[in-house]
Amino acid sequence: MARKKVKLAWIANESARKATFKKRRKGLMKKVRELSVLCDVKACGVVYAPNEAQAVEVWQRFKSIPEMEKTKKMMNQESFLRHLIAKLQEQLHKQEKENREMETRLFMYRALASGEGREAPLHAAMTIQDVTCLAWLVEVKVKAVQERLDLLLKGRIMPILPRPPKVEQDHVEKEKVAVTASASAAEATAAMRLNIEGEIQAQDCQEGKVNLPCDR
Repeated sequence: MARKKVKLAWIANESARKATFKKRRKGLMKKVRELSVLCDVKACGVVYAPNEAQAVEVWQRFKSIPEMEKTKKMMNQESFLRHLIAKLQEQLHKQEKENREMETRLFMYRALASGEGREAPLHAAMTIQDVTCLAWLVEVKVKAVQERLDLLLKGRIMPILPRPPKVEQDHVEKEKVAVTASASAAEATAAMRLNIEGEIQAQDCQEGKVNLPCDR
């Protein structure tokens, strides 16, 4: 059964008008939510009854905002489409740049692996822009390798700085060496003295000057 066409006119009956308002408001909010989900955009709807003071206050505050500030972030369909096209073009340029760099990197790796380009010229299908991009990529890679090599060489031949001298420990060690040398000299002197006295006693014993038992 076909629905009866609704006549768009002010509803004179207050009860019917309020019921229609509640029903249509729920349907409108549902449409707003569907629009937000389907198009992945932030959407809102402002619907209020004449007797809702808070909504009226918000609307009056909005109307009191200067026109330039009010329309600062507003856009019609044309400006929205222009903004969307500019954003998509930016994404397209970014993707094209990434694809070009990937193709150049792949060609460079293939040339290094097969030896192409040493005796034979570059690929005939490459344009001036491709060759320029390849030269830039090779320069970047060479610079990165050189920086890495400099870093490794710097870490390998870096001189080892000597430790600062320990004054107190060196002083104690010098004193120990001096005491040891003095003790060794005293021991050597005492040994020499004993040897001399032994020789004198042996000589006197042989001459009979001292009555000591020489042979035991």
